[in-house]
Formats: sequence, C-alpha cells, structure tokens
Amino acid sequence: MTDINAEIEKDLQDIGIEPVFFYPEKFSDLPVVSFYTLTEKGHMSWDNAEAITYGAVQVDIWDTNPAETGRIADKIKTGLAAKGWAREYSGDVPPEDGIYHRTIRFSKIF
Repeated sequence: MTDINAEIEKDLQDIGIEPVFFYPEKFSDLPVVSFYTLTEKGHMSWDNAEAITYGAVQVDIWDTNPAETGRIADKIKTGLAAKGWAREYSGDVPPEDGIYHRTIRFSKIF
C-alpha cells in the first residue's frame, strides 16, 4: 500500500512553499498550502495482494490576495500534472477574515 500523504507532500515540495498537513495551525505567515487524503483504496489486486492503489487528495491554498491563490494554484496544477496527478476539481471558498481560500482535488494511480 502506498502512503498517499507522503507522496503528495513530496510532490508539492517543488512549489516553493512548505506544505502542511490537513489545516494550517496559524495564518500569520501566508501563503500556506495544506493537503490531506480524501480517498485511498485498492485499485487492482492479484495473488491476494494489492498491486495498484488509487488515491485522491485535497490541496488548499490560503492567502490574503486572491490573485496569488490563483498563481499558486497554476503552479501546483502544472507541477503535479508532471508527476502523474490528475486535477479533478478546483474552486474558491468564500473568504473569511480577509483570507482567501482555494481548494483543488487531485487523484493518482500508484
């Protein structure tokens, strides 16, 4: 079985922002990119062992500038596509306390 969180964390390292697991503890040092697994399941098995894993993750971008969340989203989308991830969804979440939030979902077969 593949550790999906470890894979997405490794693949997000190239964006220039250290990714954090699940939800930012503080919003004083923006932008922040967070991630977590949505779904992880066996995709194919043989000889009673999982041979291929399907994983879906959510990546969230947090910043005080909505244009910056878009720029970071494009960088993430391009970088993860080059590593075999497929974008399934992207959308803006209404801002709260002046912090803009964009969410993106990706999937990959391992």
